[in-house]
Amino acid sequence: MIGEKDIVIFDVRSPEEYKGEKILAKRGGHIPSAVNLEWNRVLEKEIPIYKPAEEIDLLLKKAGVTRDKRVVVYCHKAMRASHMYVTLRLMGFENLTVYEGSWIEWGNDPHTPVTNPS
Repeated sequence: MIGEKDIVIFDVRSPEEYKGEKILAKRGGHIPSAVNLEWNRVLEKEIPIYKPAEEIDLLLKKAGVTRDKRVVVYCHKAMRASHMYVTLRLMGFENLTVYEGSWIEWGNDPHTPVTNPS
């Protein structure tokens, strides 16, 4: 899964969690090759409703999340990832999955590879 060209590992945690600056497991950072876009960036700030679809599509494309790839979404405990899963479904993505173990599983397992740019 890691580094495969037809799969996007999509981390929807905060940039601080992704970078390993905010550590909520034994290790901080992210799954190698994962791209990051915080889950709430697809919502309006004033009222928690979705931004226009065109704006969401641009955010996703900028992050490298495209419909031609299988998208594996994760966060810390799969709650934020579930929100993004629904968002992607509404946006027409079909080849999706949520990594249910998310970072709480990955970051606490000493045998999994981690990218920690901090």
